[in-house]
Amino acid sequence: MLLAWGFLTWVRSGLQSTPERPHARVPVVTGTGRACLRGPGHPSVDTCTSASSAAPVCRCLLWRSAERRSPTSRSHPGGTRGQRKVGRSCKGYSETLIGEVMRSRREDCVLASKVWYELDHDGVIDSVHESLHRLQTDRIDLMQIHGRMYTPADVEHVLTGGPLDALIELREAGTIGHIGITTEEPWSVLPFLEHDAIEVYQVAYNIIYQAAANHFLIQAAEKNVGVVSMRTMTSGVFQREAAFLAPGWQSAHDLYEVALKFVLSDTRVTSGIVGMRWPEEVERNLALVEGWEPETDFARMPRLTFEVYRANDEQSER
Repeated sequence: MLLAWGFLTWVRSGLQSTPERPHARVPVVTGTGRACLRGPGHPSVDTCTSASSAAPVCRCLLWRSAERRSPTSRSHPGGTRGQRKVGRSCKGYSETLIGEVMRSRREDCVLASKVWYELDHDGVIDSVHESLHRLQTDRIDLMQIHGRMYTPADVEHVLTGGPLDALIELREAGTIGHIGITTEEPWSVLPFLEHDAIEVYQVAYNIIYQAAANHFLIQAAEKNVGVVSMRTMTSGVFQREAAFLAPGWQSAHDLYEVALKFVLSDTRVTSGIVGMRWPEEVERNLALVEGWEPETDFARMPRLTFEVYRANDEQSER
C-alpha cells in the first residue's frame, strides 16, 4: 500500500536498491491485500509490489462471489477491484489472510494497515493491537488514519481527540514505524500538512480524478512528505465507461496500463497502489515498471484552459 519518498530508507536501509542489486524488488504487503509500485526515476527503490507467493492468498482477498467484474477487467492489471475496509466491513478478514503469509515472509515485506479516524485514543490502541494479532507480527511499518473526507471537526478530532496521539505513542514504543493518513478528497487533508508527525498521505489521484494536482500535490511537495495514490487504476471506472463511449480504446491500448503510466509519470507521487488479486496482475505491473520510462513529468502538465492553450502555442512555434 505504501512506499513513499525514501520510506524504505527510513524503515530498513537493507531494503534499498544497491549496486549489487540495482533493480531489487521489495515486497510490500498490506492489511487490505494490495500492493504498490514505485515509478522509474525515484531514488532508493525501483520497484515494489507484493511478493508473488502472496498473490494466491490475495486472490480471494478482495473477491466475493456476489461481486461481478466487467468483461474488460478479466486479464488487466488492477481490474474493477472493490475497496475494502479492514476491521469494519471485512471484520479483519483481509489482515488474517495476509497474516498467513507474514508468518514466513515478514522480513521480506514492508507492512501497512489502517485504523478508523473516528476512534478515540484507546480505540486506536486496541485496533492496532488487534491488527498485530491478525497479521501475526509484532510491528507494522506504516499505520494510516483511515477516512474519506475530513470536516473541520474531523480534523480537530484526529489532532486532539486521540487518534494521532495514540499513533505517536505506538511509534515511540516501536510498535509501528510511521504514521500516515488516507482520503478520497485530497483537499480535506491540507490542514494535516502542518503536522510533521504525519509522514505519508494516501490520496485519490488518477487519470480521471486529478484535483489533487491543483492543490494538495503542490503543497505536499513543498513539505517533502510521502504521497501514495489511491485508486490508481480508477477502480475500473475509467475502463468501464470507455467500454460504452469508445469500445475500441481497450483493444487499441490497455487502459489499465494507461492509468498506471499516468500516476507513475508524476514525480510528486512516490507510490501507486495496484491490484494483486491474481499473480498475472503482479507480473504485468512489474513488467511495465521495469521496462518503461516516462516521457515527461506530469507534475508540469498544464491543467487549466489557458495553460493548455499556451502550451499548444509554444509547441506549435517550435
